Amino acid sequence: MARMKTFLIYLLILVAFYIISSILAYWYIQSTYSTIGSHIIENTNMPNVQVAIDDAEATLVNGYVSGTITNTSEEAINTKYIKFDLFSERGNKILSKYVQIDNLNAGEMQNFKMNFRAENIANCYAEVTDTVEKTENTQLINIDNLEDDPYTGIAVLSSVLILMHFFL
Repeated sequence: MARMKTFLIYLLILVAFYIISSILAYWYIQSTYSTIGSHIIENTNMPNVQVAIDDAEATLVNGYVSGTITNTSEEAINTKYIKFDLFSERGNKILSKYVQIDNLNAGEMQNFKMNFRAENIANCYAEVTDTVEKTENTQLINIDNLEDDPYTGIAVLSSVLILMHFFL
């Protein structure tokens, strides 16, 4: 009976350590995000699409921009793009991401959250455009896929394997 109590004490210590370390890791990761400058460039050719950036944060290696897109015209908008230019502190353009807007009905508003992987981002400029300029550091994504991160599946699989290793 004494061995069973000792085993349960070790199990409780292990569970408590796991919970505390998970909370501390989450807190640490969230504290590495800092607000970056976000600017919206008004396009006089397309006053029908309003872009509002609510939150723009980045770490040393990744970040996100979230906000809303509103169609203020009387007709649906098809095949327009929101161009996000991401710059470093020194003003060097690091990455351009285009978000394709399809089937945004008249008066409709849609939320977005665009994730990016780029180093040392300090500023983000957003504008609505008709075309995509293909360059080396350009990425095109659809507004429906904004929250899909291609690395999420790998992270979940590795987490499951690690947990199975420790618990089995």
